[in-house]
This record gives sequence, C-alpha cells and structure tokens, in this order.
Amino acid sequence: MAFSFRGRGLSSTPDTGYDLEDHLSDIEAVVNHSRLTNYIVLGFSRGAAYSLGWSLRHQDQMRGLILVDQPPVHRAMSLETVEFWSSLVYQQVLF
Repeated sequence: MAFSFRGRGLSSTPDTGYDLEDHLSDIEAVVNHSRLTNYIVLGFSRGAAYSLGWSLRHQDQMRGLILVDQPPVHRAMSLETVEFWSSLVYQQVLF
C-alpha cells in the first residue's frame, strides 16, 4: 500500500496542516483504517522524516523501516523555493 501526504501527489492541498504532527496523524489514519499490524514502513525523501517520526512512536507495531534519499537538513522554504518547485516540469509533467 502507498499513499501521498496532504499537498503532495494527488492528495488535496489544504491551507494548513503541514507540521510533523499533522503528517503523523495522516499515517495513523491509514494504518488504523487498513488495520495494519507487523508492517514495514518505507519513507522516501521528505517522507523519510515522517516515517522515522512514526517509527519512534510505533516500533512495537512495525516489522521494519526503510529510509531512502533522506535529506541531511530540513529547513523552511523561501518564496523562491516554493516558486521553483511549484513550476517544476519533469518529463513533460508539471508538478
């Protein structure tokens, strides 16, 4: 099973709700809805930080954790960064 966090991929984009606790509650909703037990979590890029945060609180429910392409530093984005990523085109697809 895979899902994208709010404001990413095909998920809706609310005006607020992008801190760590909000994203951890999104993971919790998916885990609870799917009744997952003994599962492995894979976090890619920014999702690696959320996966790590989740695993620190729920390692008793998990079987494993895979972190891929974890950035070494997380920082606030400037308006220029937001503009860059919001206008990014990759393989003829506007992200």
